[in-house]
Formats: sequence, C-alpha cells, structure tokens
Amino acid sequence: MEEANERDRSSEKLLDIVLWKDLWRVCRKPLITLFVFGNFGLIYLCFQMDNILADELLKPFKGYFLFFGLEQRYNVFAPTPRRTNLNVIAQVTYQDGSTRIFDFPRMDRLSLLEKLRKERWRKFLNDNIASRRFPYLYNDVALWAARQSDVYKDNRPVLVTLLSFVSDIPTLSMSGILQEHARNLANTEKTKKDDPNIEDARRSADPDATRNQYGNVLQPPNFDLQVLTVYEVKEGDLP
Repeated sequence: MEEANERDRSSEKLLDIVLWKDLWRVCRKPLITLFVFGNFGLIYLCFQMDNILADELLKPFKGYFLFFGLEQRYNVFAPTPRRTNLNVIAQVTYQDGSTRIFDFPRMDRLSLLEKLRKERWRKFLNDNIASRRFPYLYNDVALWAARQSDVYKDNRPVLVTLLSFVSDIPTLSMSGILQEHARNLANTEKTKKDDPNIEDARRSADPDATRNQYGNVLQPPNFDLQVLTVYEVKEGDLP
C-alpha cells in the first residue's frame, strides 16, 4: 500500500515537472522578450532628462535600477557638457587658534595612476557633498578631515568648517600650464624627501606662463563659496 502511494506521489511530481517544462517551453520566448524590451524601455526613460512623466513612470522601478546599477545619467556630457567643477575643502582650526586648509583629492591635481585609484572621490565629493543633496553626510566628512589633520599631539583640531566652491574647468592651454606646475611641485617634494639639504636640481623649469603679474601660480577662476557645515570637534571624536 505504501509502495503504491509512493509511486503515485512520484508520478505526480513527474507530471508536475513535465507540465512545467511544457509551460516554460511555451512562455519562455515571450517572457524573455518582455524582459529585454522592458529593460530597454526603462533605460530609455532614464535618458529623458527633466521629464516629469518619465520620472513618475520610473518611480516604481527605482529600487530595481539602483540594485542592479542600471541607472544612467548622461547630462554630464549632453546636451551641454559641464564647464565648471564643484570642489570641497575644509578649514581646520586648532587649539591655539591657528588654521590650515585641508584639501580633498581633486582629479585635476592628480597623476593618471592616482586618478584611476581615487576616481570615486570625485563622485563622492562633487556629486554627493558639493551638490548639497546629502547634508546628513557633512558632519562625518568634517570629522574625517579633523582626524586627517590631527598631526600635533599638543595642538589638536577643535573646529572644522566644510566649504564648497565652484571653479571653471581649465581650457586646454590652462590645463597644460597647471600640469606643468603640478610636475614642478612633485619634483620639488621628491627632491626634499631624498635629501633636504641639496638644491632642487631636478625641478623642471617653472615657466613664467604659470604665474600671474603678482607672481602667484595661475588657477582657474573660483566663485560661489558656500559654508556647508561648521563642526565642533567633541571629546572622543579623535583617537
């Protein structure tokens, strides 16, 4: 009796598998087609910049898009490429009242290899911090700057002012000048580390074109300076 019941259950399972295979054989092409064209349609909606209808249609699929990394925005390149950079700096104030500027990694000041390694800094700072879309991150970033600036045992950071500003993207000619100056600085630092007592013989010539009429190094115009947050360093914040 038990053997008969077991055979019946096995037959039912086999029948379910056969029916499922038959059903899948019938439905698989329409389902795969729907999946592919559905995703293409959603990605097409992503390209519709500043379109209220497209944004509303995409809302139910936002979690799906973010999870699989399908969201793409090409407004950096089109219709008008960016002409300015958003930058973030921190002014760190110490116990004795002295200050220093803590500069976060900036792509225009890095070598090619450093750019590859630190590219996510641009995404994090420019698109998330400087854009003011995520103000709840400000204090954490300011605290990180304080910890990075905590280099004096008897003079520790007490206040961090997180600032953002906009700078024009250098033209091709200006970019060459800035890169030349960056090479000069890199060579100078390398020479000092090798032997601080020797003259900087390996420093490449600093052409007059890299400096303005006052002798200052040329920089792209900066504007729209904004205070993002002022963070007071608390007891226990610093290791």
